[in-house]
Amino acid sequence: MIRTSPASVRPLTEVVYRKTSGNVLFVLEFLRLLRDEYLLFFSLRSNQWLWNTALIESKDIADNTIELMLRKILQFSDETQNALKLIACLGSFCEESILHLIAAIDDVVTKNTDDKTNIYQPFYFRYRDLIASLDFVVKEGLMDHVDSKYKFAHDQIQSVSYSLIPEKMRGHWHLWIGSQVW
Repeated sequence: MIRTSPASVRPLTEVVYRKTSGNVLFVLEFLRLLRDEYLLFFSLRSNQWLWNTALIESKDIADNTIELMLRKILQFSDETQNALKLIACLGSFCEESILHLIAAIDDVVTKNTDDKTNIYQPFYFRYRDLIASLDFVVKEGLMDHVDSKYKFAHDQIQSVSYSLIPEKMRGHWHLWIGSQVW
């Protein structure tokens, strides 16, 4: 990525490693964040990548990987965030067969309460939209899709996704998911 001598890039690599614990996914996200905030940029004048290690070190950004993932997830659409919350409620992974039970196959609009069970529905999920959101998250590197399973790429991504559900609503989410599955 950064073509320069190992000695000149060492201070940057040490900061990046310290802030990401060396996790490849977090390293890539952190470098993107530095680029987006112009703390790491390519200079056409000098034809090289430039950065200020002291400024990166002093910035109060991504001192932990949870903050880094939260920033990324909050940039996603509400629908994609809700898909992540749903999977986070189920654990570190989810079988597609479970998603079939949870998500509506058709486009029928539902109310916030299921008439049969009187259980609050946190959100309405259409299956094809849910899968599209999860496939987007896979392309972003936050989940893997292998053998009909969607799995978080890291346990901290699940933790961040789950934390987006207000505490007082978590029980409603779990009750609604349980009513759909069982």
